[in-house]
Amino acid sequence: MRVLADAQDINQEAMPASAGIAGFTLFELLIAMSLGLILLLAAVPSYHHIFARNKQADLVNHLIAAIHAARSEAVARNQVVVLCGSGDGKQCDGQWQEGQLMVLDQNQQVLRTYSGLPSGDQLWWRSSLGYNTELKLAPSGFTDGQQGSFYYCPRENARQYGARIIVSGSARVRVESIGETACESSY
Repeated sequence: MRVLADAQDINQEAMPASAGIAGFTLFELLIAMSLGLILLLAAVPSYHHIFARNKQADLVNHLIAAIHAARSEAVARNQVVVLCGSGDGKQCDGQWQEGQLMVLDQNQQVLRTYSGLPSGDQLWWRSSLGYNTELKLAPSGFTDGQQGSFYYCPRENARQYGARIIVSGSARVRVESIGETACESSY
């Protein structure tokens, strides 16, 4: 026991009198947490913008990939392939926001299905020939005489995140931003 007591005496003698238990006061911790919270709240709106822009890019790229896949299938099969909107995933009905189908024009065989958009988002196709329920791609790799635009309008902030996917007669695709008025007037 005496050895243990001597060790405690040595430790107490080696420590300076000013060296106490190091730490923060409650007030200092509250100030630090408050500053951290303020910085976090300042950063949240910018993250919302990043997430919304990524969602838009993801949905637009999804549609562009579907157009390219349909074009490739038309060339590979040497048949007209149709990309169309589908509410039930079995037949073309023009409900683009519910999902899309890739089908053979000759026998309506479904080649591929694509998932729909998040609830409240809108997608529609406006064709120069008036075929607004489908986009036909010929074996040549061109559209079947069509050209037009897909309009994507998210439920929130359509002015910032809406997009127009333009399809030329040669089935080339380009994307541009659209304003809120385009989303309201194009239904």
